Amino acid sequence: MPPQSAALLTLLRCPGVGVLSARGRVNGSPKRHNQDAFCIEPLPGLPQQEHHQCTLIGIFDGHGAEGHAASRHVATQVATAARQYASSLPLGDLWSHAQQDDRSSSKQQGHSNMNSPVAMLAQCSIEDELALDAARGCLEVSFSQAAQSVAAGAAGCDVVKSGTTAVACVVLPESLVVAWAGDSRAVVGSTAGAGGYTVTQLTADHKPSRLSEMTRILAAGGKVARSAFDRHGNPTGPFRVVPPGRSSAGLSVARAFGDLQLAPYGVIPVPEFATYSRGTSATAEHALNKGAAAAAMSTVAAPQCPAEVLVVATDGLWEMVCNEEAVELAVMAGGPEEAAQQLVAVAKQRWAEMSCGRHQDDITVAVAYL
Repeated sequence: MPPQSAALLTLLRCPGVGVLSARGRVNGSPKRHNQDAFCIEPLPGLPQQEHHQCTLIGIFDGHGAEGHAASRHVATQVATAARQYASSLPLGDLWSHAQQDDRSSSKQQGHSNMNSPVAMLAQCSIEDELALDAARGCLEVSFSQAAQSVAAGAAGCDVVKSGTTAVACVVLPESLVVAWAGDSRAVVGSTAGAGGYTVTQLTADHKPSRLSEMTRILAAGGKVARSAFDRHGNPTGPFRVVPPGRSSAGLSVARAFGDLQLAPYGVIPVPEFATYSRGTSATAEHALNKGAAAAAMSTVAAPQCPAEVLVVATDGLWEMVCNEEAVELAVMAGGPEEAAQQLVAVAKQRWAEMSCGRHQDDITVAVAYL
């Protein structure tokens, strides 16, 4: 499905997913453009199970004068590349070879019955690994091709001072694989004891103040600083990536597509990745140094259904709603479409209360009942 930005979607080809995107406000008036975009793409080339369709869910948050064009271009590129990659996978042959290997191994070990617990466990393990590798490859190729397209000028807009963040999740029957660059976030809630939910943040925001990000930026000759000051002259506001020799403006994320003026100073579109197995915690790896990163986890009380819920959103939501509340609102909404509506409504109300109705960031929320 092509990227959208302005309406609630009940996704007929992707049951269990709802998306809503709301345009922000500046100085009391609606912004000229909603700079967020999203893509929802079925991936039939990846392993399927009954009632479990493999799906790509992507959320993109543009910034700068041409941020709306940048986010839509990257959303289109990621969706297209993911669909083409998944369609080209010879997974049927791989599954056949895996099962043949299982049979050979089982016979050698005296387990000729492929329905035995030992054989079934081995087969599931191999198939799960193939699925995870395929999903990871799908995301790597999609982000890489999108970055190359932007750098080559194919976005059709000025990406020297404009760009977009991105987070994309591949939903598999037994797991999730996530890639992200920037501060758009993915959170999953899974049922825990006593009717509660365990909440896991799958992504870690790429802020310039994060040590690993700051280290890379400083090593490239960039600067990380607050560019605003309070009435007493003290620095305030978020840390930003600032080119050398400048003391104002800058970018509040450390990774993004576009922003070519900051590319020489450590702002990169290279994603981080995380995998999540149903009923377990997330594991993440840094795309550059392969170091392990721990996922933030907590528990909230909630009804027993759905078993799991995925919330993917731009920071227009996360600046107003914490992970635990997002999961709680989503599971109590009654369905993914209603959940997306409820989350956007809560965030809009809080933006209005905080700014007296004068300012609101664009808000885009995707909710999947898994």
